[in-house]
Amino acid sequence: ATPGIELMAEIGSTFTLLAELSAAPDVGDVDTGRGIDRTGSDTLDVEVDGTNGYLSLVTMLAPSPDWFVGFAALQVYEGDTWIDRLVVDLQPYDAGTDSGTQFRSANLDTQPPQPISGPRDSAFVAAAAEGRFGYVVVERIG
Repeated sequence: ATPGIELMAEIGSTFTLLAELSAAPDVGDVDTGRGIDRTGSDTLDVEVDGTNGYLSLVTMLAPSPDWFVGFAALQVYEGDTWIDRLVVDLQPYDAGTDSGTQFRSANLDTQPPQPISGPRDSAFVAAAAEGRFGYVVVERIG
């Protein structure tokens, strides 16, 4: 995990991740939403074009050690056509930066850090087996 992904996954800070993404030459628009406490929703407008026809999204699972959900490189522009509507399940990930094994585990830095993976701790595996963590509706508005 990059330092930005680590901070997002562990404490919900997006400042470093935003800087990493803004500095990447192949990344277009970058933005953040609001935090959602328990259940709820948020709306976020992003601008994409034919050269940046993919979306990625990540968000922490608080107060977990380093667990997060998201998706990467969702194609919203196919051929020469914009996709009007997609519903995407958020996939669970472990950032590999904290060795806590329970949802409310104290900070326990992982040395050396492990690669980002799916759930690896038994509590996270069990939670993932219960069903979706959330979903995102992507709709074309313009």
